[in-house]
Amino acid sequence: MTQNPYQPPVADVAVKASGQRKSRPVLGVILGFILDIGFTVVGMFLVGAAIGVYVVSQGGGPDEINAFVSERAETFQWISSVIGYIGSFLGGLLCAYLAREKL
Repeated sequence: MTQNPYQPPVADVAVKASGQRKSRPVLGVILGFILDIGFTVVGMFLVGAAIGVYVVSQGGGPDEINAFVSERAETFQWISSVIGYIGSFLGGLLCAYLAREKL
């Protein structure tokens, strides 16, 4: 350290380009959107398939599946909301990762 109090400190703060990945915000938004919609669609398909398998295994048909879902409409609204929230969260994480934003 020098004796001059007005001289700024000296440090090597240059960012090394070797390990850095490129920021891609547009790609992040597109892939995050695809992940969000895809996760929600696949998740709801799996829930619907599970309900169908359960009702059919109990000896029901299409009318019984409709009645089963209609009787528990509020429960399925909560399930679909949670699946949608998880899909949106994961899509946002992917978008932030690709755009190199700090969370």
